Amino acid sequence: ARTGGTVADVATIDAARLPYVQLCDAEAARPDNLVVEALDGRLTLGAGDLPVGELVAALPQHTAISLEVRSAHLRTSFPDPKDRARHVLTTTQAFLDHPEQHS
Repeated sequence: ARTGGTVADVATIDAARLPYVQLCDAEAARPDNLVVEALDGRLTLGAGDLPVGELVAALPQHTAISLEVRSAHLRTSFPDPKDRARHVLTTTQAFLDHPEQHS
């Protein structure tokens, strides 16, 4: 989303070139400082405005999904890393159970 690419663009990529993806969600508006967003503003899947559900649906079946949700909010809300990991796992499972609700 930050590069101007779309889900339709991703759908045209040869499936062999997508063995895995790193995903996060974010607010729709492009921030003034992309570095700050990259370091501390990423959101769990479904918590933002990006069409992550459509993106997941467009991925080849074999594509492994990795999360990249570095977030100051998560570190503050869940100071214990195990609690933070549980929260990310729970929200990710809920998202993946119904990705179409987040398109």
